[in-house]
Amino acid sequence: MHNTDTRCSVGWICVGPSSFAAAKATVVVEHTEFAVQHDNSDTYSAGVGSVKVVINAMPPPLHSASTIVMARRLMSRPMNIKSIFITGDISDLANPNINHGDLVIYTPTDQDEDHSLPTRILSLSQQATILQREVGHDGRWLSSNFPPAVLESLSSDVTKYPCLHYENVSQGSQNSLIVEAIAAKSVPDLNILAKAFGNLAVDIVFILTTGSSESMEKYAAANAASYAKELLKSMSNGLTKNIEDLRGTESVVPPNLDIKIPLFEPRQLCRHGEAILLVIPTANEFKMKLLQEICERQKPKDAIMHSITMPFDSGVGEQPYNDAGILGAHTRISNALCQLNGPEYQQTLVSKRIGTVIVASIENFIQLDNASRPTDYGVVLIHNGSTGATTAGLSCGVTVPPAYVERARRFGFEGNPNYGRVTVGQILAAHVPGLDKADFHSVLAKHSRYDLLTDAVNLLTVPWR
Repeated sequence: MHNTDTRCSVGWICVGPSSFAAAKATVVVEHTEFAVQHDNSDTYSAGVGSVKVVINAMPPPLHSASTIVMARRLMSRPMNIKSIFITGDISDLANPNINHGDLVIYTPTDQDEDHSLPTRILSLSQQATILQREVGHDGRWLSSNFPPAVLESLSSDVTKYPCLHYENVSQGSQNSLIVEAIAAKSVPDLNILAKAFGNLAVDIVFILTTGSSESMEKYAAANAASYAKELLKSMSNGLTKNIEDLRGTESVVPPNLDIKIPLFEPRQLCRHGEAILLVIPTANEFKMKLLQEICERQKPKDAIMHSITMPFDSGVGEQPYNDAGILGAHTRISNALCQLNGPEYQQTLVSKRIGTVIVASIENFIQLDNASRPTDYGVVLIHNGSTGATTAGLSCGVTVPPAYVERARRFGFEGNPNYGRVTVGQILAAHVPGLDKADFHSVLAKHSRYDLLTDAVNLLTVPWR
């Protein structure tokens, strides 16, 4: 009978019982409109989001011939399968850079060189490339896809920081993990397999694991299933777009937030003369130049000013939300002042005859609380470490599509829901080819982030006293 199902269908080959059990446990927790079609000893079918997935078990080890036979069997089903991923274990691989529970993601072609992402959103290898752009090698988010039963069964010795290792044929490294795995006979020659799958006109992604003990093997299999599930969900999330689809779709909003500056700890900075020391606790060149320019323009007549950079972490994650923005700027300034009290900088203060210390910081953040739409603002803090006086300003904001904010928050936090691990700009740039992750504002609202920050800084008065 002719197949009228137009949903995207994906095949999943699981090598070994742990891989198959983890796959079944992962997809069954999805609440979708698709009923389980059948469940027998070697095949399982269900839905993940709007994607139909057919899971087939294959006994280990991973052999080329058996894998191709299984792929052909999947493709013979009346559901138009064009993408397949394979999960299995490569425990025989001894590499000091791979820990038990890490994943090796192998794609036969270099998808990073394909700039037609929006037209191929149903490609597993393209989704793997996008996921790599989103989170890099960080696999801490994997456990968020674990079913409750898997979370409860994990032993305390499993790593909570699995790493994602990406490889593809075009990299051509003789020292690559895949080359080592082939040499160790942990996997067949994946280049040959990739060519075979190419001849079958099917997209393929290998998700390979390492696990020594039985508990580690199950944990590694759960990580692989979690990664696979993320790819399946991403195939229908609608985030991948052409840059023109987003141009001018968002708005510039006025800085109508009430800035509450945390108190700075009083510092005993001795006065050694009349010169000024400007300290900038970031390595961002644009922010450095912007803060140097305003202080140079406003410094007292005939005053001598020296500038140093002293990069510090904000302590609020890569993506601050809400009050974490101003807290991040405050933390950088506080850490810089603390460092100035150290012996390595005391000689500088004396030799440069410093009488006034100014520390300035800029931090961008996403406002979610009391906002009708997520909005990216920049907060500017200029603090006089000698007198304790502080000036603060807020840039105009740019609204952000909520779906990209939700995607960024999906990858977790640094111990606080306002301390995001992944920036919204990173997510946008991963899904929209050509978009600048640091200045997505220029596309979304047709106003550069740099212009908005410049305008905010130019309205401030440096607290010299």
